[in-house]
Amino acid sequence: HALHRHPLVLDPSPILDYNSTGCSTCARESTGFRYKCSNHDCENEVQIDVRCILVPDCFTHQSHEHPIFISTSYSRKGNI
Repeated sequence: HALHRHPLVLDPSPILDYNSTGCSTCARESTGFRYKCSNHDCENEVQIDVRCILVPDCFTHQSHEHPIFISTSYSRKGNI
């Protein structure tokens, strides 16, 4: 996926600690379904909410004349 360099897997497990369920991409609280990095050596413990995963890598919007792409060159948390 464009949001993380390692493969991601769906984690449907119940949320036990609501303090650690923020999406690594947008920092919103997770809806419960999230994708986690499948690489056990990944230092970032990335978890991406299903809402962010569903954003296409490239999309168009009427407010902008050019295609819009996901960029991972900037992150508020710096861990994607």
